[in-house]
Amino acid sequence: MKKLYSIILICVIAISISYSQVQTFKYQAVIRDNDGNILSNKRVGLKVSIIQGSADTAVYSEEFNQTSDEFGIINLEIGKGTVLSGNYLTVDWSMENNQLKIEFDINGGRSYSLLGTSPILSVPVANYAVKSGFPAGMIIAFAADSSKIPDGWLLCDGSAISRVTYAALLQTIGVTWGEGDKVNTFNLPDLRGQFLRGSTSDSRYDPDLNTRTPNGNGNKNAPGSMQGDAFKTHTHGFNQNIVSGVFPNGSGRDGYDINNGTPLTITSVGGNETRPKNVYVNYIIKY
Repeated sequence: MKKLYSIILICVIAISISYSQVQTFKYQAVIRDNDGNILSNKRVGLKVSIIQGSADTAVYSEEFNQTSDEFGIINLEIGKGTVLSGNYLTVDWSMENNQLKIEFDINGGRSYSLLGTSPILSVPVANYAVKSGFPAGMIIAFAADSSKIPDGWLLCDGSAISRVTYAALLQTIGVTWGEGDKVNTFNLPDLRGQFLRGSTSDSRYDPDLNTRTPNGNGNKNAPGSMQGDAFKTHTHGFNQNIVSGVFPNGSGRDGYDINNGTPLTITSVGGNETRPKNVYVNYIIKY
């Protein structure tokens, strides 16, 4: 039995960690018997703990009961097991010396024997963002569908959200993007289809500052204020020798009589909006 355990432990140490949008990371092992034969369709029990620091104290632990496939392989997603202690979402991945402790029951029960502890050499980036590194209120461009937004982030779609559940975000952004029902909710930024612009502050880089719609706090020169699209004032020239029609200034010219036609217009061109070349992303905000 010890030989079986040692084979499993080698697989644990050699696992390839990959991260999903829901902040789990993958674990894979091959189950073999004492003679090295693969155990296909074998049900086993596993207890996985995340250890931090020098003390052998688990900040999070969970258990799995899984059946190997035809090749003896077991695949787990750490963070999706049955929770025994701690909260996976609050694991502080900014800490050093993160370890993965593995315990095992070959009979599929809960009589676990220690296999060993191996280092988690790469910090789960998405998990780290939830606990530390990114402050509440930070907005980033997310290059995937909104259904894949990781925990700890919300889509900037203007939704009214709970003032209690998202208290840290409320403390940061207040009601600059909307007051919600003014009692229980407040609003997220609605950045769907919008281009973002840095607040002008005292730079005078926004000559039309006074045309902005104030944010929820009544401030035009702060995050949450809005401004409609516009063209900068400009002129168009034309060659009067090829113009056919009349001039709208009240006097005929080049044989044209203002009473015999309609005012001169320049043919319109363009689409339904003013925009630069662009590509879609989802803007998400940290809470």
